[in-house]
Amino acid sequence: MIRPFDLELRYRDRVAVLGANGTGKSHFLKYIAYRHTHEAAADFGGWPLTGGLRLGAGVKPGWFSQFDDIPGLGDGTLLEILMHRGEHGSALTIEQAMPLLDRYRLIQVASHRYGSISGGQRARFQLLLLKLQQCNLLLLDEPTDNLDVESAEALERLIQDFQGTVMAVTHDRWFAKKFASFLVFLDDHTVRQTESFDWDDNYFTLRKT
Repeated sequence: MIRPFDLELRYRDRVAVLGANGTGKSHFLKYIAYRHTHEAAADFGGWPLTGGLRLGAGVKPGWFSQFDDIPGLGDGTLLEILMHRGEHGSALTIEQAMPLLDRYRLIQVASHRYGSISGGQRARFQLLLLKLQQCNLLLLDEPTDNLDVESAEALERLIQDFQGTVMAVTHDRWFAKKFASFLVFLDDHTVRQTESFDWDDNYFTLRKT
């Protein structure tokens, strides 16, 4: 259970969501990602999600988690998915799709089925789909866990180029240092927002700012 707290995000904010395992970080982000399509309280992983959330006009969330595969992609090749995207966005021509696959270092597996490629390649393809969705609120759940070098570079490019707001749950201190502010979920079920933090072993100590 997370104690009530207020948070206001603005365009181009970069917020790292920090805290120990089990404090509710990922569920909070998933609540933001899916609340706009679920008017009633939703339930993810046995956790009831309640509370108030208001997205500004025109805000379109995009969700990335290595633990949540995108349904409906397993049977198509990467090129087929991009050229017949349906619910995943407007279809691309082959002339549009191939340079994008090359940029994300997926050109060699363009004709491979999504379900058959490596975990790192799936992560890069999901990041590519996020880029194409034209979302303006990017929500990342532990995005650097188990990424290969190419996928980590693709993630960094996406964040650098992203024209919108980014929130990321992470336990990676080096990745977290790239963010301008921090939302810290503490063991006493409170949530604090800060512009600086001390990372000491497996827990966080907030500095007064």
